[in-house]
Amino acid sequence: MKTNLCFFDDFWIDCRRNVARQWYSPRLAGTYQDPAFDAATYPSLAWCPEAGCYRLWYEALPHVEVDALRYIGVAESKDGHSWSPGSFATDDPCNQVAPHFVYSGNGGIHGSSVYRDPYEKNPAWRYKCAGMTRSDTIRSFPRGEFPLTLSTSPDGIHWTEHPDRRIYPFTSDAYNCIFFNTT
Repeated sequence: MKTNLCFFDDFWIDCRRNVARQWYSPRLAGTYQDPAFDAATYPSLAWCPEAGCYRLWYEALPHVEVDALRYIGVAESKDGHSWSPGSFATDDPCNQVAPHFVYSGNGGIHGSSVYRDPYEKNPAWRYKCAGMTRSDTIRSFPRGEFPLTLSTSPDGIHWTEHPDRRIYPFTSDAYNCIFFNTT
């Protein structure tokens, strides 16, 4: 039986003993570029069974010259190869800029990742986002003390920031990835 592995992470095979890996030449299976903005970074990807598709979240810069102002955009795919921008109706102001923008972080977001948590008991917290929010206010914080905060969503589209749930009290100018640890 032949299968294709989509978005396979080699880490778990690489750290095993008595396993021989075979290397093949990579084949580009698909790409995605935001249709409205050239600059995009920090992708997160998940199969979303409730939507019946893969979703790709990423930060897009609506104004390339203003790095602090980023929005989360969403692209969708049925097969993990062909992607198209989503079209969503949200109350977030960034949704007026483009229908595939779903979260502005209440003034800009930076370094964010999105995680679909299949173990979450509260459906309103199914999706989690770690990142610096309100990045338009970064200059009002003491140097280096701009916190990483948690935002949650029931569907990966409609987000609620939890400024009282700080993940890290200082600036993290990097991709702030969330993952589930079973221990």
